[in-house]
Amino acid sequence: MYLWTIPHLWRTNLSRPSHQSSSLNISLTPSHTKSCPETISTVVFFPSDVKTQLLSLKTDSAMGPDNLHPHMLKECASQLAYPLYLIFRSSLSLGYVPAKWKVSHVTPIYKKGSRCDPLNYRPISLTPIPCKSLERLVTKALFGFLQDNLILDDSQYGFRAERAVSDQLILTYNLVTLWYDQGSTVDLILFDFVKAFDRVHHQTLLDKLQSVGISGNLLQWIKSFLLDRSMRVSVGGSLSNNVPITSGVP
Repeated sequence: MYLWTIPHLWRTNLSRPSHQSSSLNISLTPSHTKSCPETISTVVFFPSDVKTQLLSLKTDSAMGPDNLHPHMLKECASQLAYPLYLIFRSSLSLGYVPAKWKVSHVTPIYKKGSRCDPLNYRPISLTPIPCKSLERLVTKALFGFLQDNLILDDSQYGFRAERAVSDQLILTYNLVTLWYDQGSTVDLILFDFVKAFDRVHHQTLLDKLQSVGISGNLLQWIKSFLLDRSMRVSVGGSLSNNVPITSGVP
């Protein structure tokens, strides 16, 4: 399993006499939800930022349900940047994500085992690329807000720039070996959330975002982005019927 945060570590000092209870010193205690007086209710960006997003597209990526290929979007970045900027600004100012942007085509990728068992396939969700470009602009603004206001805990290593699982493992290994060399017993408790992204409860996520300062049209846009989504499976050019998505994130 991969470790995304510094584990919860208990260090017990075994040098005490046996008739005394061992001390229990807790290090790196996970923090509670942080908050700050600042809020963010909109995302500021310009046509040049949209153009940068389009130019960064990978031309070998698959297109979404809207049939707009990333190669075309990248080649026409200069011409499309301003029209898409107007669409993006309108979407955010209204707190509304178009229904066609909330349809996903799920392609099953075989992993291992019996090909007859659906659980042996990894689902890849293909969504409209213009919406993904707007998502990246929103993500950049949100990360900036969370980092500037120290809302992200320093022990968080997953999904953060210039931080890797290997960095987290090295820090943990160093701390454990240090305590071990000092004659202590170290216990690690690790939790792995099964299908964490597939089972995110939408209202819980929205409440969490609001508690850390996300508000206004931006919070409404994220709510619109999460709710009323649908998906259909794509296999060999054939599509299943649409089914609603009641949890999880794309």
